[in-house]
Amino acid sequence: MKPLCTSLAIAIAASLQAAVPIAWRSNVAKPDVERREAYHGTTLDLEATLLADGSPLAVTNNAAWLYWQTNGMGSAFWRAPASVSGSVVRAGFTPEMDPGAPAVNGYLGTPREHYAAFQLRFRPSP
Repeated sequence: MKPLCTSLAIAIAASLQAAVPIAWRSNVAKPDVERREAYHGTTLDLEATLLADGSPLAVTNNAAWLYWQTNGMGSAFWRAPASVSGSVVRAGFTPEMDPGAPAVNGYLGTPREHYAAFQLRFRPSP
């Protein structure tokens, strides 16, 4: 019985450490800000599908980035590499990237070309 309980405890702990997926679709001609909530210190998998007139946009520039900032940073952003596959841009947002602010504003996409805007509001960790 003890090995079963230990295995179950490990499985539960591992599932609690799993990244939380945040996926949305964004029209590049008029990108709306995707607003989501997350707990401070949570690992997030951000995934934006870029659309042009409702159809998936094939992104040809593979130099994608995740940019984020808190209020009052002006034109300064932190950035981290992102990946592109077809019309989907992905990036991880890890606890080390969390500035401790109540919210971050950001962009996920290719510099000066196509992007999806987002805002993450943070709740205190449970």
